[in-house]
Amino acid sequence: MDSTATPAPLNGTQVVHLKEGGRMEGMMRDGKREGSWISYRADGGLWSRSTYVNGLEEGVTEVFHPGGKLYYTGQYQAGVPVGEWVFFDLLGSEVKRVRYDSTGAVIR
Repeated sequence: MDSTATPAPLNGTQVVHLKEGGRMEGMMRDGKREGSWISYRADGGLWSRSTYVNGLEEGVTEVFHPGGKLYYTGQYQAGVPVGEWVFFDLLGSEVKRVRYDSTGAVIR
């Protein structure tokens, strides 16, 4: 085998171990994230859920506080945050809303 050959892109189910001790799981197609990706904390608790299309976040994303309550949720379009994102405290009460335009800039 030629040692200068470019390795084949990753395909199939992947588990990425995070430096914090957690992990991310999802599918790769041609070296890019595709479909649902879920992240877990070191203790196994849910950290986040996102969807990817051709390596970019697309659609709803959810991130959770330790203990499982929703921290924030929002939407991505081609990897850019868009629309209204809602943030919650540790008890589940809404603390703020942030609105993004189609370029990912915060609308005030």
